[in-house]
Amino acid sequence: MTSRLHEAQERHAKIYEDMLHAISLMFEQGGEAIQQSLLRFEAEWDNIRAGQTWASTNLDIDVRACALCADYANSATVIFPLRTHPQERVAWAEVGLRAVRMLGNAEIEAAILIHLGNAVAALGDQSQAIAYHEQALSVTRQIANRRLESAALTNLGNAHLTLNHYQHAIELYESALAIDREIGNRASEAIDLGNLGAVYTEIGQWTRAFEHHRQQLELAREIKDSVLECGALGNVGAVFSLWGKHFEAIEYFESQLARARELNYRQPQIHACGNLGRAYGELGQWSRSIELHEQCLTLAREDGDRHAECKALGNLAFICNQQGENDRAIALYESQIEVARQVEDRTQEALGLGGIGDVHASMGHDQQASELYQSALRIHRELDNRRGEGAVISALGVLHLKAGNFIEARTHFEQYLAITRELGDRRGEAATLGNLGSVCLRLGDVAESIRHYQSYLRIARELSDRQGETVALGNLGVAHTNLGERELAVRFHEQQLILAREIGYKRGEALALINLGDIATLREDNQAAIAHYEAYLAIVRELGDRSGEGLVLGNLGTSYAEMEEMFKARECFEQALLIFRELRDRENEAITAANLKQLAQNLEQDATP
Repeated sequence: MTSRLHEAQERHAKIYEDMLHAISLMFEQGGEAIQQSLLRFEAEWDNIRAGQTWASTNLDIDVRACALCADYANSATVIFPLRTHPQERVAWAEVGLRAVRMLGNAEIEAAILIHLGNAVAALGDQSQAIAYHEQALSVTRQIANRRLESAALTNLGNAHLTLNHYQHAIELYESALAIDREIGNRASEAIDLGNLGAVYTEIGQWTRAFEHHRQQLELAREIKDSVLECGALGNVGAVFSLWGKHFEAIEYFESQLARARELNYRQPQIHACGNLGRAYGELGQWSRSIELHEQCLTLAREDGDRHAECKALGNLAFICNQQGENDRAIALYESQIEVARQVEDRTQEALGLGGIGDVHASMGHDQQASELYQSALRIHRELDNRRGEGAVISALGVLHLKAGNFIEARTHFEQYLAITRELGDRRGEAATLGNLGSVCLRLGDVAESIRHYQSYLRIARELSDRQGETVALGNLGVAHTNLGERELAVRFHEQQLILAREIGYKRGEALALINLGDIATLREDNQAAIAHYEAYLAIVRELGDRSGEGLVLGNLGTSYAEMEEMFKARECFEQALLIFRELRDRENEAITAANLKQLAQNLEQDATP
């Protein structure tokens, strides 16, 4: 009876391994076959899992079960990354690797090693991923399998890219691309183009990145590979976002989302919703941004993808912080940290800690912010994550700048500048030069400040970073205002305003308006100042920027007081006071209360006969 049961279970396991293999072959056909294969996999998943469980249980006592373990792991390399958690992928691959080494099949061994490397990389262990991929590369070269050699090079490049080893990643991807073109593997060629685009995006060479992603999209459509097309649409959109062309980016992200929904392909749906949420956030369309990030979070939870859940929580928290919803932002960041610790994702844990630090910094809680930044910094350094380390060092620099600790701020920004140059991060370099310019301005060295701002502007234009260009123009306007060169300052701010409106950058438009309002105030042209401040007020209310709203209401109060429109002045100061109390911004609350007190004294004096 036991023997018959054993034989029946073996037949069941063989039938469903054959089915998994057939589903994988169907998936690799591309086009409409992708959706069909995914639907079939979902329908048969319980039987497939049961067959693999039986094979792994009998691995050491039945040579046919051993062979099935190897076959299950090999067949799973194609479709598993789309439909199962990395932990399950690791478990299947480890059993399969043990089985295939017992059987002595080097080709399947290499394929499973690559799959295992990708699974542990998805769990955040890049060092172990590199070890597996290097083993796979060695095996592929021993057996002269060029297709698998290319795959090993590609995935080795992915791990090095995650560790910010950009030049090494480029070399690996280019080697893979050469092999794929040599053997005519067009789907892998498209992947290689996308990977090269990703590296060039990271190091700020956006034009080269765009060209690689454009070629990837064309090739994916030519070979009718809908999965690659989804990824390429997102990649092209991401470059447009970096250029500050958010409307163009949204078109590509919407196409990515629509294509992913047609395929019932969850991962690109998650990515597309996250990308769209960020793009709408840049345009100041906060409600739409929150809606998309919440969709992203729901999809990640439905898919059981805890790492994607972490990112979605962080993105949603960031938008809430931008809107001044500080309590909700902190709660979301705390959830991000909790999930990150559960799945042992230290990078996301550090990002969550830094996010809570940002919220406290925006509330003027500098000590809490500093402690949280230091906790995040320790994790990034433990992980040798130079990009994350640099971002936190920069945040500490901004904290010191705001507190008036200008020498400390400069030290931090100089450290971050060195990291951006080490990583080849041109966008980070440009922004840091802008921060150094702000420090020099506060230290009274306006000429040095202008040199830094001009470098910022030059790099932004080299990168076609139009959003960065608007910020640099605004900084130059502020510097020339400090020199008393108001006409030149106005020209910079007017350029800033035109460009910000052209690309739909509402925050940049608002900054240009308030700076023009401040120059009008210096000229004692209160009517012009009020017009600019009112335009700024409309935008920050649209953006949900309560802090900015409070600050400009204070400016309006001062302008109305100068024009002796005391009741309008009092109304503005009172509104500002309520906002600063709501935000728990004690410093600006005290300043506004003092302005109200002075206004009341002036009104009392005017009323005295």
